[in-house]
Amino acid sequence: MTADTMRFSVFGLFIVGVATPCGGRLKGRPVAFIEAADQCRLTDLLLPDKLEANAMETYIGEKFAAFAVPGQRLVRLQPQASSGQL
Repeated sequence: MTADTMRFSVFGLFIVGVATPCGGRLKGRPVAFIEAADQCRLTDLLLPDKLEANAMETYIGEKFAAFAVPGQRLVRLQPQASSGQL
């Protein structure tokens, strides 16, 4: 099954990926994960269905606001080239 993915740099500290699977039991339900080196870790972050990209960016920023660093901001990144499997 393939997935649509968005990536966010959270205040320059870590990267959060948001994938929306196209099949399986999570079909259409966004899943957040923290990218770390060569692995991904799912987070306990419930994501609302059907948020537009700008709304998702705002939502992620609010959820990780405790990590805010002066001079840094949440930045939407280009999707990483991958197999697109989730």
